[in-house]
Amino acid sequence: MAKADLERFRAAQLRNLEAMNRRDLDTAFSWVPEGFEWYPLPELVPHIDVVTAALKGPEEIREFFDRIVAEWDWHASAREFRDPGDGTLVVRLEGHGVGRTTELEMQIHFRQIWEFEASDEDGSPARPVRVRETVEGTRLPGIALRDVDTDD
Repeated sequence: MAKADLERFRAAQLRNLEAMNRRDLDTAFSWVPEGFEWYPLPELVPHIDVVTAALKGPEEIREFFDRIVAEWDWHASAREFRDPGDGTLVVRLEGHGVGRTTELEMQIHFRQIWEFEASDEDGSPARPVRVRETVEGTRLPGIALRDVDTDD
């Protein structure tokens, strides 16, 4: 795995989250290269086996998020960016959603672990090749559904 620039990544991630939160999915996912793998939260997508099957490439990723914003009034915010020194970058996020038809409200704390490909000899930055999402905790108002130990 290649070393990624945390500050550059943070700035790009915040721009993409802002675009996603305003439902501008074209902007939010314009960076996704062919072959990029996204392993979304398995707890939120029981209709696909995301443990073994990733969303691959811009088309599949965009279709997935089109469904999310069609079904949920969804907003996410980054709480922390870390470089653990192993060639990955870790983002801790909080998401809040309200079901468009059910009006079910939920809050979720989750983590994204980003992996990168080595940059070219020309000095270009490392490129993301995959992201895996894991749940840290979920909540419906007044009910703790799942708490996961977040100690590393």
